[in-house]
Amino acid sequence: MAFTDLHVFPYSVRPRTAAAHFRDHIPFGIRKRRVQALLTRVPDLRRRYLARFVGRSLSVLWEEESKGYCRGLSDNYIRVYAPMGTVAPGALQAITAAGVFRDGVLGVPATMDAHVTAEE
Repeated sequence: MAFTDLHVFPYSVRPRTAAAHFRDHIPFGIRKRRVQALLTRVPDLRRRYLARFVGRSLSVLWEEESKGYCRGLSDNYIRVYAPMGTVAPGALQAITAAGVFRDGVLGVPATMDAHVTAEE
């Protein structure tokens, strides 16, 4: 199973819960360090997950244009970017994932050559 994100929070004792009666609670400082250790893994987990889709076809609903790219979401919730002018917001389109880019992948529309590369 591959994770793309983690929701991590330190355990805290709550009154009137069974856990409040446990002995030998882990000190807060240790809990905090463990949370940080897990959160530092998130970027690598996300990058490895997204890399699995490079070279594969994705169906994307294009949402908006910003900073030179059109941004959309694939049918499996992967953020996809394409250079402005190559796709149109509101369109549903098949793309090929050309590489990991920002918080998602760079998409090349099926009608374009696959020479577009991730710059960021």
